[in-house]
Amino acid sequence: MKFHEHIIRVGEPGLPGPSREDFWRGVVAFAKRPEAFYGEIASSELGAEESGENGERSFTRVVRFQSGGLAFEERVVLDDKKHAYRTFFKGDAERPASDFSIELAEPEPGSLFVRFTYNEEVVSGAPILPPMLAGLRKQAYEAKDMQVVEGILQFLARD
Repeated sequence: MKFHEHIIRVGEPGLPGPSREDFWRGVVAFAKRPEAFYGEIASSELGAEESGENGERSFTRVVRFQSGGLAFEERVVLDDKKHAYRTFFKGDAERPASDFSIELAEPEPGSLFVRFTYNEEVVSGAPILPPMLAGLRKQAYEAKDMQVVEGILQFLARD
């Protein structure tokens, strides 16, 4: 079930910004080294990359966070043709299965947008977050996504 989706515009209207291809390079770098783009991640470990159908490529990734000893394994899928990134988490005793995606859209030249989508499995009998906590969770995801976009732009400026 989709529980949150939002869009971030990359760059300012009328000003030159990164191309869709360049920004995608940054997304791929984020997929392989998320700790370089989001400060709450302490480290990540990648499994072997595999080629899939339709030109997609995928790998497993273990992500370890700075606080609380939180770590989880996910599958990352990169679609270079569609400029789409998706992660899949199988779930565990503490967290339901979920997936997260980043998709690039350029409705007109020089107008680049990044769509972030969060899906989560609905677990029968699991407590439902009160609206205020659900809202705070969405705000935290948006702040994280903004930090990732800013990190990608800094990565591209150094590259």
